[in-house]
Amino acid sequence: MAVETDVKLLCDSYEIPGILVLPESVDSSEGFPAVLLLHGTGGHKDEIGGLYKRLADRLSQRGIASLRIDFIGCGDSSEPHVNNNLHSSIRNVHAALQFLHGSERIDNSRIGLVGYSQGGRIAQMVAGREPNIKALVTWASASGNGYENFGMFWSYRNEAMQNGQVMITTVFGQQLHLGKDWFEAIEQSRALDDIANYHGPLLALHGSEDTLVPPDLSRELIRHAGGNDITLKMITGGNHGFNVYDERGKLAENQSIAEELLELSADWLSRQL
Repeated sequence: MAVETDVKLLCDSYEIPGILVLPESVDSSEGFPAVLLLHGTGGHKDEIGGLYKRLADRLSQRGIASLRIDFIGCGDSSEPHVNNNLHSSIRNVHAALQFLHGSERIDNSRIGLVGYSQGGRIAQMVAGREPNIKALVTWASASGNGYENFGMFWSYRNEAMQNGQVMITTVFGQQLHLGKDWFEAIEQSRALDDIANYHGPLLALHGSEDTLVPPDLSRELIRHAGGNDITLKMITGGNHGFNVYDERGKLAENQSIAEELLELSADWLSRQL
């Protein structure tokens, strides 16, 4: 049985909402291993279809703690989304890692990252810069250097640069207020260069039918990764949301692809941590 606790993490001058999950019935005299879960653009700490909440439950069953957070402007954050960009998100991650490192219940030598879509890109960048990341899992990571492969998002760049901001609607129906800093931070990012500096184990998971973030981006990711323990798994039939929603945008009755994603992730992390 897992114990969930709402937490507020201080970053810059604002708070990051999060949920810490600790396994209840496992001996933790040396501290629990922990996984930090990073959501995608327009997402929130539970992720689409509650995938991160579901993953947290599976991890706790394996004796692994987890922390899932809302990036600035997302989910329960009280800050405006226009302040959200790669730079601010990475600062949010470092605040979350600092929280985990400072917890007596966590073994800070066994901390992993999971990142979905844009959260995967953020996880790559952090793993390449932070020497204490023990394991990394990416789900349909929007990997890359600069703005290449940003598709529909990049078509709004000129309007954001001219007006200072732009409103867009994502494939999952969220309305996002993006400032010009969001686009500039993407241009400046070098996620593939960063991942070359990460030498730990890496599991890259991608849906074979993902048309939003092409599967080739995960293939490129593993070609650039600096470690030797690298696994790429294409989940047959999976779309960008791993089929968690049906064509009407409702939670799908058939969750087999999402379940495969969750089990692969939890099993691999339990071996690595």
